[in-house]
Amino acid sequence: MRETVRSLRAYLFLSGGLSMAMHAATIGAGDRPFPVVALSVLGLLAAAGLFYMAVRLPRLLRDDLERALAIIYFNMFALSVILVVVAMAGASGIALGQVVLGLLILWYIRANLKRLSAEQVAEATAAA
Repeated sequence: MRETVRSLRAYLFLSGGLSMAMHAATIGAGDRPFPVVALSVLGLLAAAGLFYMAVRLPRLLRDDLERALAIIYFNMFALSVILVVVAMAGASGIALGQVVLGLLILWYIRANLKRLSAEQVAEATAAA
């Protein structure tokens, strides 16, 4: 599927919003052990970055692709840490699958960011 700026923005809002809600619910549960809460705070920060990207996407694509990629790489790092901890804790295959799915989604977003940024720059250069 070929994403547009508008559809990628919607995708980032959805991904960031759902992830923020999930991590906030984990933090708010109150009866979780400290490592779970710490990982949820890390995930909450990463999800907030996705939400920020959704708000600023056109400008980031045009002027600051490095910042957008840094946010994606931070999200990938956070999910990788969560994956290692979840795997070491002996979590179910479903939990591992959710984290791997998140990593695949981030890879997809990263690839589309690069493509859309190149298109935006090419359009700006052609118009000048």
